[in-house]
Amino acid sequence: MISGILPIDKPVGWTSHDVVARVRRLAGQKQVGHAGTLDPLATGVLLIVLGNATRLSSYLMESSKVYCAEVVLGIRTVTDDAESPILEQRDASQVDRRQVEDALLSYTGELKQVPPAYAAVRHGGEKLYALARKGVTVQPEPRRVMVHSIDLVSWQTPRARLRIHCGSGTYIRSLARDIGNTLGVGGYLQALRRTVSGTFSVAECMTMPALSREDSLMPFVQPPDRAAVHLPAIVLSQDQVDGVRMGRPAVLGADAAGTVRLYGPNGTFVGLGMSAGESVKPFKVFAGAEAVDARRHSH
Repeated sequence: MISGILPIDKPVGWTSHDVVARVRRLAGQKQVGHAGTLDPLATGVLLIVLGNATRLSSYLMESSKVYCAEVVLGIRTVTDDAESPILEQRDASQVDRRQVEDALLSYTGELKQVPPAYAAVRHGGEKLYALARKGVTVQPEPRRVMVHSIDLVSWQTPRARLRIHCGSGTYIRSLARDIGNTLGVGGYLQALRRTVSGTFSVAECMTMPALSREDSLMPFVQPPDRAAVHLPAIVLSQDQVDGVRMGRPAVLGADAAGTVRLYGPNGTFVGLGMSAGESVKPFKVFAGAEAVDARRHSH
């Protein structure tokens, strides 16, 4: 079984599930998933997790992302992107670059963001897009999201190209809608490309045309522990490794606090533990035969 993270440059038209299905078929294993959905119209970094790496997918989903987005002002759509009919059209010819830059300042930092009507988040136990397709109108609850920065890369009325660095759970469609509303003319997301997801950039992604057979996957598969490289690492003795794999805490020679990565003396990834004081209690443990040598990556 393949265990690791496969970064793929998803093309337009493919759903995230389509990509998972293709990888699952090529790898010949069911344990395949993805860490962070991309809509069919969006392109760029989609992280596919295989085997044991599926147990670490939450760390990938929680990581920050970088997007290149094209926002069209003066038009509102049902889905806040180019996949649905126009709801309203206004004249945006008077909006200038300075006004756009000023509006962007309102959307950096911690925000309360209302998800799009057609979104995968749940309301009363049902996904918003399912409710919307039934004609049920709901007011989604605002969610706290973090936008680290928004840069105006180019402006040509009524199109703004943006570079957005944001935390997990941020809807770029909602940003496009809200920026347009702040400017008084509405707006929607015309195009979106995810260029960075956590420590993965689009430059190291496999393309879909290259995804043709199982042996084409392996040069691109990254070790599972790359999902948690932001956590401190602790190297254990072999006796401690054996104990940890039995679920026993390991006593350390120094104080540590919080979640840590655990490695054996030969650099093999053992799992994750929660440390307090001079001991660490394992909570995600990888068997030796299934672990990927952490020395493959220097991140």
